[in-house]
Amino acid sequence: MSRATADRQAAARALLRFIERPGRLDRWLADESAGLNPDQRRRARALLYAALRNDALIEAHLSPHLAQPLHRQRGAPRAALTLGVAELLFMDAVPDRAAVDQAVELCRALGGRGQAGFVNAVMRKVARAASPPTLPDREDDPLGWAQLACSHPAWIVRLMAELVGDDGAAAWSAANQREPHTALAVPDPEHRAQLAEQLGASPGALSPWALVLPKGAGRIGALPGFEQGWFWVQDEAAQLAAALLGAKPGQRVLDACAAPGGKTLALAAAVGEDGSVLATDRDRGRLKLVEQGVARVGATTVSTAHRDWIREPFGARDDDAPFDHVLLDAPCSGLGVIRRHPDIRAARRASDLPRYAQRQTELLRSLAPAVKPGGRIVYAVCTFTSAETQAVVASALESEELAGFSVQTAQELLPSLPDRVTADGALRTLPHLDDCDGFYAVALRRSPS
Repeated sequence: MSRATADRQAAARALLRFIERPGRLDRWLADESAGLNPDQRRRARALLYAALRNDALIEAHLSPHLAQPLHRQRGAPRAALTLGVAELLFMDAVPDRAAVDQAVELCRALGGRGQAGFVNAVMRKVARAASPPTLPDREDDPLGWAQLACSHPAWIVRLMAELVGDDGAAAWSAANQREPHTALAVPDPEHRAQLAEQLGASPGALSPWALVLPKGAGRIGALPGFEQGWFWVQDEAAQLAAALLGAKPGQRVLDACAAPGGKTLALAAAVGEDGSVLATDRDRGRLKLVEQGVARVGATTVSTAHRDWIREPFGARDDDAPFDHVLLDAPCSGLGVIRRHPDIRAARRASDLPRYAQRQTELLRSLAPAVKPGGRIVYAVCTFTSAETQAVVASALESEELAGFSVQTAQELLPSLPDRVTADGALRTLPHLDDCDGFYAVALRRSPS
């Protein structure tokens, strides 16, 4: 009998914390993986994310063998069974016998010695099952298929279908199940060419700065050019949201919700040495991520400040001065980045959307006065719900603070991307169509007078 491996224990402890309080999975996994070597950390992440990406399907495999549903099991056996079945179903390199044994040992390691026999019996039944659970037919019931085969909550699937239709929702859900590629933002064309040759990276399909890394390219911090600040990690959709602002050399711009800082760096590259960027965030800890990136890239024209723009609207401080442009990448439900953060599916509820929309509208109203006449504020969110996109913009444009603002179509600002422009002039990307994150961004221009 072998002890549970360190990587499995890290994944299990992070899962237990997530079960107790959905959200913050990346931080909890980082905490629990501290002290592991890079290979162990990768294995812990792969196992945990496989479990979260497939939670409904895992429960369907388990339910015939449980007297009570999985979500009503005690913490230790629940985590052990979830990760054990994830290994049985999705980790081809792990023999079934090892997956069963390690699930039992995980239960013991998590303090569930009395439930180890129960976990052993259930895991053996799942491993010996003659046939998997019956899935809805994708053609006849695409939404039901997405909910079970792709483990997407029904309310999220319905919102997807409202935007792209039932078949589109199924394709989108399937895309969310795939591990996304890593894209770099590389402003300098010579650096892009050099990195493409050295790493075997491909040009992005949407952003001119993007390089898409091949699998196995290695740790980001060890890539050539990292220490020299040639690039930063940033999905193409986020690169486009920053580009939509249309910042020019010499301009002064504000990145209002800047963490983790990729858009700040893009804006600094756009305004050049004669311009300036103020990067703010209400989270001091996350603001440090911005500062670290700025220091590595050598973006000397960037300054940072801690600020909550709802508690302190523009004009609340005596030294507030207007900007040529403002970027508001607002806190949101994050439903457009499920493929990167599968925990979002369990951490969000439909009832959360009005709360996000209210804050987003308040932020737009708070920041609009910071825009000079003739300037723009770009509102961006990594989600797709109408409540957080069109409805927020419509509500904000009716407010006193945004009197004189109007939509400046994304096609005018990014003419190479007409297919990604919505009927209302916003930019929208979708994972199953663009192989990037799901983003919505709209430019609101203030009248010159």
